[in-house]
Amino acid sequence: MLKRYMHNRERHLALLNDNRSPQQFGWGLEFVADHVNGDDPRKVLADLFRSMHWQTATSILRLRLSRILSLSGGFIRRSGH
Repeated sequence: MLKRYMHNRERHLALLNDNRSPQQFGWGLEFVADHVNGDDPRKVLADLFRSMHWQTATSILRLRLSRILSLSGGFIRRSGH
């Protein structure tokens, strides 16, 4: 009796949030460059890497990504979540 109640309750809760819609692909430019203002992502990234030495660029990207992502149990997770 309790098992059926729990299954029904879980099913009800799972279906409460079924209004999902697809979202546009995000390039994540806000994490690598300031003030992108709707510019073409390929151009922004090309300018970023062209303007600095490759080693410097990768270390900056690694630092900025480490602020928002963490490695936990072999999975990449958003920091704070």
